[in-house]
Amino acid sequence: MSISHASFSGLCLAALVAVTPTASKAGLTLTAAGTNLGLSLSTVAYGFDSLSNLGPLGIAFPTAHSMLVTDFAGEVYAFSSIPSNQSASTATIAQNLGGNGPIGMTVANGLVYLADRLNGTVDAISATGAFQSFVVNVAAPTGLATNPISGRIYVTSNTNGIYEVDPTAHTKTLIVSGADFDGMSVSADGKTLYASQGNNIRVYSTGVNGAPAPALQATYAIGDSTDGTALGTGTLAGNLFVNTNAGNVWEYNIGSAALTLIASGGSRGDFVVAAPDGSLFLTQSDSILSLSAPSGSGFTGTTDVPEPATISVLGFALAALAVRRACRKSV
Repeated sequence: MSISHASFSGLCLAALVAVTPTASKAGLTLTAAGTNLGLSLSTVAYGFDSLSNLGPLGIAFPTAHSMLVTDFAGEVYAFSSIPSNQSASTATIAQNLGGNGPIGMTVANGLVYLADRLNGTVDAISATGAFQSFVVNVAAPTGLATNPISGRIYVTSNTNGIYEVDPTAHTKTLIVSGADFDGMSVSADGKTLYASQGNNIRVYSTGVNGAPAPALQATYAIGDSTDGTALGTGTLAGNLFVNTNAGNVWEYNIGSAALTLIASGGSRGDFVVAAPDGSLFLTQSDSILSLSAPSGSGFTGTTDVPEPATISVLGFALAALAVRRACRKSV
């Protein structure tokens, strides 16, 4: 998501000018290379509020049949089922935390966790998107990812680095220092963390078995404002898929370092999440798209999916959102 404190002031001023809900769909299209891989693109949901070209961000699945979405305008949307080519107006707005508020989400141990950037907290929320409990304070929390083995949560901070959070003990440990970290993914064995930073992906061993701070293993040069990442499975195994702020999606081969542009022409891309059906949900400025893999393949590394039974800053801009919600209710 990569929004610095300095640029945040500009975003707040821009917010006073316009919050832009729109029914248009993102222009992301597959390249020939993406088509040759057997990939396909479709629209999950569109018409999210877009603030300074930032729209939907965090995506989480409280169950295998429901979906939560945050957007940069501050809303937490709750879809009772996983949509297909639907307007965001079909969802319930569970809460509004203010612009630059709710950012990343993840599911860990059957619970949903939310990065509240505006208030500097990581919180637990309900399956319907409502606040449930405070977990820890983190300065400018942005991306969240779950370690599938330890059940702990990784939290990126645009200002401090990467934290490991024990959501049960309400503790945090700064495991990587630095600025501008963003979206993350974790390998299925829990041993490797892939974190976006600028134009690169930083690769860390996680210290799952009690080792001290994670060690930097490699840097993958993408060269294109990296953000959400996910790992391929099946015939796509050994590849990292990267959504970028520049409206592109890249495939990076971990063994050969080959970089392939698989989709381009999109609006701003931010986080991604592996969906229950094995596809990859990609965020755009006002939309969520589904990148479907060929038979026998899929994506992983961005969330864990529980069983179905589990479970002030913007002034005028926020007033505009309130009017929009009132209009929805009156329809």
